[in-house]
Amino acid sequence: MSGNQYRLLTRILRQGELGKIHTGPGWTVLMSGKGVGTPISSNKKVEVQQVCFCDIPIEDLDLHMRKYSQFGLAFTKKYLVTRGATPVFYVSENSLITKPTFYSVPATAKLPITLKEVFDSFGTDWEQFGIREQGAGRRHPDLFSLETKLDWLFFAQLKFFDPTKDEDHDENFYMEREWRVLGTVAFTLEDVTRVILPPSFAKRFRADVTEYWGQVTFSYEC
Repeated sequence: MSGNQYRLLTRILRQGELGKIHTGPGWTVLMSGKGVGTPISSNKKVEVQQVCFCDIPIEDLDLHMRKYSQFGLAFTKKYLVTRGATPVFYVSENSLITKPTFYSVPATAKLPITLKEVFDSFGTDWEQFGIREQGAGRRHPDLFSLETKLDWLFFAQLKFFDPTKDEDHDENFYMEREWRVLGTVAFTLEDVTRVILPPSFAKRFRADVTEYWGQVTFSYEC
């Protein structure tokens, strides 16, 4: 497994691009909806072609490498912002709403109600509104524009999580401090500020990627 991850790391560095644009039928940079009825809280309501980054201090990487991989690249936040990066909006799905004030709580809901239920209700209402508009044959271009903006700027930036799960649980994403870039991210080796890998690959890496003169951090030090 480590060998495959190392080969992937070096291939990305040589290609100078993160992410892959899908070319199958129906795909654009942003494709909304995985079918009617998909709840927003599933984190699959809007399917986006994106590259994800984590704003994690180097000394805290160990927890996340145990979930994912001991290989990685780092860029400055300033650089990623110029590529469109923005933090996601984390939603604690089981946070309770006890009063309807400031929230669009469904009229039929009994309080208390969770944020997960409120968001899912909103998604269903918006979905059904779009279906009714299409069915009535009066799909206004302004509505389509609003729908696209909501998909891109709102739904695609939500990340629901369960805060009761342990920090090292595979489904507890909050401490990753995720940022997202829509589409792909092109870069040069000069843009890479750090390469992270196990020490056993250090000599091989220096021989394979001779053009990289940036910082190398060994995984076991994190």
